[in-house]
Amino acid sequence: MKKLVEGGNTVLCRTAENGLVLDRLNPSVLVIKISRAEVRNALCDATYAALAAALNDAKDDEGLEFIILTGDGDFFCGGMDLKNGFKFYDDVQDNPVYRFMCSIVECPKVLIALVNGPAIGIGATLLLHVDLVFALRSAYFWIPFIRAGIVPEFASSKVLPEVIGHAAAAKMILLGQQLTAEEAFQRGLVGELLDCEQNLAVAKIAQTLRESLEGIPHAGSVRVKGILLCSTVLPRTPQLLC
Repeated sequence: MKKLVEGGNTVLCRTAENGLVLDRLNPSVLVIKISRAEVRNALCDATYAALAAALNDAKDDEGLEFIILTGDGDFFCGGMDLKNGFKFYDDVQDNPVYRFMCSIVECPKVLIALVNGPAIGIGATLLLHVDLVFALRSAYFWIPFIRAGIVPEFASSKVLPEVIGHAAAAKMILLGQQLTAEEAFQRGLVGELLDCEQNLAVAKIAQTLRESLEGIPHAGSVRVKGILLCSTVLPRTPQLLC
């Protein structure tokens, strides 16, 4: 990840590696785009590791306040790349999936998801741990673990019912039913629906941040997020995360 210093702020250059594209819109906003269109933006170990590294690097960037996570093309995230296979690690800290989950939960910056298309598996469950979720109307949300005979990950069996209600969560987890963007908005999984294409949606979110925080001291949102985290019980143990 290349870095420049502009006006005392660390600014990340636009980079593309390991299935990610990082683009610094301005000193306070970083866009991380999952870019593996050939597999519907499914995540392999290298991409999990790259996401964890990008989020962990952001911790020490004093100029950065907001991170927008989105997908490239028509998909937000197609879940785990099954061609990657299931690997077992003696030490959970060596598992890139676990490191990614921890980087999401422990991210001190305001983490925003822009769901530009289908969010499947980890693409859906990670949304339970970010701060704000925007979605295009073309998005849908699917947790198909039951079809693979595996249990839900990322504490979704605990957190999803708390967010969208037990009945709706049971349909998603036990029956493998999809949730439309409109249903996700009505249930509270999505905070706002956007009727525009992705690049314009990113620009609208950046404008909303700029207008909403006008006159607020720099990094004020980051400090307030710290207070919210202290008052919220988050799943931080390996047993709950995995």
